[in-house]
Amino acid sequence: MSDFDPRLAARALIESGGPTIPQIWLKYWALGGTADVMELDAFIHGIPLLRGLEVELLTLALKELSTE
Repeated sequence: MSDFDPRLAARALIESGGPTIPQIWLKYWALGGTADVMELDAFIHGIPLLRGLEVELLTLALKELSTE
């Protein structure tokens, strides 16, 4: 999991016509994430607001979305 960068993965999914930031946030939130959509958006675009478990939940959400 250490080679997986959730910021790059999220931007790649969005740019490829995949899920939007609100859709990514919804999956992340459904998995137990506590950040709001603005915090998640900021994190994806380089502002380090999420840490620890929150990043792990985002990583899990992105992996699930990339296989849907």
